[in-house]
Amino acid sequence: MQEYVDRLMGQLDGQTLIADRVFPSPAQAMLAFTKQVLSTVVMDYATSLIDKTRQGSETDVYLKTVVGTYHQCQRLILYLNKPKDATKEFQNELAVYLDALYEPHIESYLRVESDYYRKCCDSVVDSWKKKVTEIWDSLIRRFKMKLMTLNPRYADTLFEKMTKQTSLPLSRK
Repeated sequence: MQEYVDRLMGQLDGQTLIADRVFPSPAQAMLAFTKQVLSTVVMDYATSLIDKTRQGSETDVYLKTVVGTYHQCQRLILYLNKPKDATKEFQNELAVYLDALYEPHIESYLRVESDYYRKCCDSVVDSWKKKVTEIWDSLIRRFKMKLMTLNPRYADTLFEKMTKQTSLPLSRK
């Protein structure tokens, strides 16, 4: 999409030069033209990319596609040569228009991102739970072995008393 936007930016810059020479208010003409290009050309391409990745099985690719296409469209607006009579509102109006064009994709994106983030977090938490359990079990085994070496006759009795007195999950492995 970056190459596509770069080429489009070059074409729009050429149209800006023409609008500066031809129109009495080149900013108004380029604003209307750029909005038309954004809605028909750029959004058709971006939507097709988003839809293709949404139908795929790789969620992270879909999420990156939505963010990447939006970022490239913002870059187009930011670095587009402005007509000679353009004010700061020229760029702001295009940015607001772009936001409105992307609005249909936002709800789906946020839902998918939330689910994806939750799954990633659950995976990390499960991994840590497993590590903690393994470490804890290892510590308990070492402690019990130490008890056995110190006093083998009373090791099981001591271990049982400690298990009852603590709230920690001491296992008998």
